Amino acid sequence: MAWTAPRTWTTNEVVSKAIMDAHVRDNLLETAPAKVTTAGDIVYADGANSLVRLPVGNPGDRLRVNTAGTALVWDAVILDRDLTQQEIVSESGLSGIWSHSVGANELGATGGVRLTMYGDYLNDTGIDRWLRFLVGFGASSPFDSGNTVFPASANRRKWRLVVEMMNSAAGAQKWGSELKMSRPDTLSLAQTDAANPVGGDSAGYNASSEDTTGALTLKLEVQHSVANASLSLRKEIAILEKLPAA
Repeated sequence: MAWTAPRTWTTNEVVSKAIMDAHVRDNLLETAPAKVTTAGDIVYADGANSLVRLPVGNPGDRLRVNTAGTALVWDAVILDRDLTQQEIVSESGLSGIWSHSVGANELGATGGVRLTMYGDYLNDTGIDRWLRFLVGFGASSPFDSGNTVFPASANRRKWRLVVEMMNSAAGAQKWGSELKMSRPDTLSLAQTDAANPVGGDSAGYNASSEDTTGALTLKLEVQHSVANASLSLRKEIAILEKLPAA
């Protein structure tokens, strides 16, 4: 059923069922009230004299124009919101502390993601120990902090990791990152460690060539220098946001 240009009536014209159906009933069925079915639905034009219904999205979704520039679509803004504490302690090998599967074609050719994580770190062994952060995406490892040494303390350090990735094509990515580690302190908002600036404040850039037309896992792994009950790294918050395509 499609919109019919309104009829121009003539004097004394006999109005038939076919005329009323085409010019009244059918045209009314092409109007917005007839299209919507659910609270929150959106109606937009998909052509001349043509309306379509976009069903209501999920809480927090973002409304955008599709890559072809022809339709409205809903996009998830938050892909993952993880507030479960995860602790790596008494382990010396690479250990996964967070991961998320980015769906096939989720990012399109030019979309991306931003990962923001918070947690704390304890080295209460009495001597300097190193800690390693490794970010992985598919078969690539875009960021590796290396073995960064931190002095011992009975107090925990707070850390923040931000990783941003954008597709420059479906099979090519550019990455940026920032890692901050505070000095050991009991404060909930502690300064970065001036005595250990390399480990306390780091930035990075890299590139990868992963095919995002298939599902790929984004993950963070960490590694302690030795397995020790007084070496602990905890993840408290992980937020993965979807960055819009160009």
